[in-house]
Amino acid sequence: MNLKPKQQRFVNIYIIPVTIAILLMVTIWFTSAKYKFNNVDLAFGYLAIAITMFAFGSVNKMKWLPLPDGSYVHRNTLIDNVSNPPYSLSIRPPANYTYSFYITTSSKISSIVLGSILIAAGLYILGDTWYFLPALTIIGGSFLIHSGYKDFKNKLPQLKLAKEGLWTQELGFRTWSSISHIEFKVTYGRSTQTFLEIYLNNSLTNYADQRLSISDLTNKEQIKPTIRSLYRV
Repeated sequence: MNLKPKQQRFVNIYIIPVTIAILLMVTIWFTSAKYKFNNVDLAFGYLAIAITMFAFGSVNKMKWLPLPDGSYVHRNTLIDNVSNPPYSLSIRPPANYTYSFYITTSSKISSIVLGSILIAAGLYILGDTWYFLPALTIIGGSFLIHSGYKDFKNKLPQLKLAKEGLWTQELGFRTWSSISHIEFKVTYGRSTQTFLEIYLNNSLTNYADQRLSISDLTNKEQIKPTIRSLYRV
């Protein structure tokens, strides 16, 4: 069945997460009646499902961008549309870039160390009546280790700058003339994060075509002044 973008957005954001949450909670409820789970642990299980599915829906929501006519377009569609723009067909990426920025080694190690600690903690509290809290802790630790391992395997820079333009893993090479504007956004929470937002010319929406976190990149303090010297910001 072919759904319109607005219908597909509703399914991705609401129908799928809610359905999965209900099925998982029902499964846990039937399982708890048989194995006599700790009530506090059981509450952690329900809460974890609710939070995970809410996060899943929120991530999907960010991928659907509103258009001026009230319809929606998926971010992947925009990426596909700009992956081989006509203006770049006769432009070759520079042989050498002025700067290349990689994920810092300390960030990779931190993910693996923290993940290992969480897994160890989960295994330590695993007991006859505690299942969901240890499982969540172990899953979270495994995710961090996997993330750190992927970053170690990824030898490519996250951002490259040259007088001709910039390069990212998502957008590829872009000349400065093909970029409408660039913004630096800072978010505050448990940790401060700085994002580089890149807006391309002739974009279908007013949203950034890429939002790249630069907080954990090598020589991150050079990114903003270098871009300012190469491009109008």
